[in-house]
Parts: sequence; structure tokens; C-alpha cells
Amino acid sequence: MSIHATIVVDLIIAILIFDVLRLVIGKKLYVGYAVIWLGVLIAFGVLVSVPPILNMFTRLMGTKLTLSALILMALMLVFWALIYLSSRLSILADRVTKIAQYIGTSELEKREKSIQGTGADNTADSD
Repeated sequence: MSIHATIVVDLIIAILIFDVLRLVIGKKLYVGYAVIWLGVLIAFGVLVSVPPILNMFTRLMGTKLTLSALILMALMLVFWALIYLSSRLSILADRVTKIAQYIGTSELEKREKSIQGTGADNTADSD
């Protein structure tokens, strides 16, 4: 990979790192997710910036071009992120369902108590 491409990629990674930190400071990104993204960005930066590591990674991925290896790694990262976020979304959807069920049963119990209370008042008035 050329020096120019390495500098551009490192600059983009630096911008992304600052953006992740900005989101954490603004409380728009959970710290746990930020740690994951920062780790990935730093690892990617080291991979791109150190040619022997990049060459070893390229051979490990079974490609001849470093760009192909980086694209394959980025694609795997995107799939991993989609699977992880889908699992978190499933957990949150389950929690929302349980909360909605709790609210529904609570409202039903309140209505039943209210109906029973007014029914007892009506029978007492008729005597």
C-alpha cells in the first residue's frame, strides 16, 4: 500500500476516533459500544500503518492484493456488527414486549378493581 493511501486511511481513522469520542461525550453512544469501535479502529490503523503486519494479514487472508484483504476484513466487520446489533435489538424488543404486557395487565387489574368497587356501591345503594 502506498504512503499516500496509508496517510489517507490513517487520517480517516483519526476522524472516526474523534467522532466516536464526541458521541460518547455527548452521551449519544454507549461507552461499551465505543470501546468496541475504538478497538476496531485502532487495530485497523495499526494493520494499515505497519507494512509487515499488513503483508502477513494479506497472506493469511489468502489474497494477493492488500486492498482485497482489507475489503474482506471490512466486510467481515460489517457482518459482525450487523449480527451483534441484531442480537441487541432482539433483546430490547423482548424487553419492550414484557413492559407492554406488564402495563396491559396492570391496567386490566385497575379496571377490574374499579368495576368491582362501583358494583359494590350500587348493591349497597339499592338496599
